[in-house]
Amino acid sequence: MTQDGSDLVERARDGDEHAFVRLVEEYERAAYRVAARILNDPADAKDAVQEAWIIVWQRLEALQDVERFGGWLYRIVANVALRHRERRSSRQSTLNGYRALVGESVESMDVSTSQMTDEIEFLPAALEAVSARARLLINLRYFSRLSTRRIGRILGLPPGTIRSRLHRTRLAIRKEIERMTTHPTGREHVPHDFRKEEFRRQTWGGGWKPLFTGDLSGWDTLVQWDDVDKERYRPIAAGEVPENVEIVGNGLLLDGSGGGVCLATGDVRWHDMELSLLVTPIDGWCEINFRWDDSEGPYTRPWYFLSMHPGDATVAVQRNARGWVTPLSMVHYPSELGREYAVTILARADSITTYIDGALVNQVTDRHSPRGRISLGVSDSKALYRDIQYRALRLLPEVPEALAYRWESDDDMPEEFRLPAHTTEV
Repeated sequence: MTQDGSDLVERARDGDEHAFVRLVEEYERAAYRVAARILNDPADAKDAVQEAWIIVWQRLEALQDVERFGGWLYRIVANVALRHRERRSSRQSTLNGYRALVGESVESMDVSTSQMTDEIEFLPAALEAVSARARLLINLRYFSRLSTRRIGRILGLPPGTIRSRLHRTRLAIRKEIERMTTHPTGREHVPHDFRKEEFRRQTWGGGWKPLFTGDLSGWDTLVQWDDVDKERYRPIAAGEVPENVEIVGNGLLLDGSGGGVCLATGDVRWHDMELSLLVTPIDGWCEINFRWDDSEGPYTRPWYFLSMHPGDATVAVQRNARGWVTPLSMVHYPSELGREYAVTILARADSITTYIDGALVNQVTDRHSPRGRISLGVSDSKALYRDIQYRALRLLPEVPEALAYRWESDDDMPEEFRLPAHTTEV
């Protein structure tokens, strides 16, 4: 790098926006070539480079050696492009599921291939017109690629019943597609997956990474003891699937019908982080724990959890301190068993915000748990969690003493944690 180039990087690192613009102009073409080699698509390559420049601006002050700026930039571009390619593969998998559904729904019908292709465009919207239970069957059969026998085992129904319900659902979807093509100005449906993908991509850009990719190595399972103080997490071995857990495509089916199931993953140092996943409550309620700092034991420090209760029609963000639960935001939110919801949790500094299907649900300010992992749980219930992705924006290697809330017993716990004095309802 020339002396002028080093000066530009140093000035940009110090916050000089004009210097940063000049860096973009100097490296734009080379960065584009890196992305284009990976993505083989001009439009996708431009999107990846734009996203990479945002990351560069956010992280430039962390670059120690300005002479290495070029290599550092190209690694960021390559990583962003690779993530774009992964997301493109995921969208292709979804498209294949639509094709399979359309193809099976037109068996024994005089429908041309071109007409089938056209109908794929209407499928996401048409799916919103059928019941939540019917959508769950479609998701399990065509997108998670499960057999009718396995679906029957999950839902507690005979395979014959699953086949007949799938047949009726396909007929209902075909009828909805015909209605939409015949009366295009009728009631509009917002495709569920579209809400999730567009909300995630347009609101925060890229940088999302999958937390589950088909194997539970790197995850822990909570070992249940009679004494709650002796509960602990046990690492899951490669290829192992714990009891009452089933891998369903890119998701996890947790069956806590006879008790509880809890799986944890992530980095205990996560401070500013965002979590996005698709949640289907099948029987009862489900919960997502976050900022769970279990470095000194599962219940040594407080943590937060988001719970969805279809029966009570509520969604709540709550704080748990050794079993003492304080509701921080409890919202009336009618939800259905068997329906899939796109859930996003943003935990930044003292702020916690949640979205469901792209709509704001909870907003909380609380500073009692500054960092931790995430875990998925059910208790006397059953739920499916899939397409689990995250973005870790900032780590907190050490917890400041002012925020180091920890205790070995209830006697050590301040009164504020034992009484829901900070409860607010939105």
